Amino acid sequence: MPITEIEIDSEKRQLRRPILLEVTQEEGVYIAENKTLNVVASGDTPDEAIADAKETVANDFRFYSKTPESKLIGLGAKLKQVYINLFD
Repeated sequence: MPITEIEIDSEKRQLRRPILLEVTQEEGVYIAENKTLNVVASGDTPDEAIADAKETVANDFRFYSKTPESKLIGLGAKLKQVYINLFD
């Protein structure tokens, strides 16, 4: 499922390229996942799982855009660059 825009602080932001979510069902719960962004979200329906994944991406973007690189190491430092480069 490709995502082309994310709402952040009531503003729809276009992505430079789509985020691909893999949506699966496990034990009656839908899971939306993107391994590149380290996102795993869930919901009772596929749409709820996708909405939760979008919210997670928005929250992670807020976190990484406000956190100085000097405060991040390893995967956190790598994810900051990925998240910062998501949007135009």
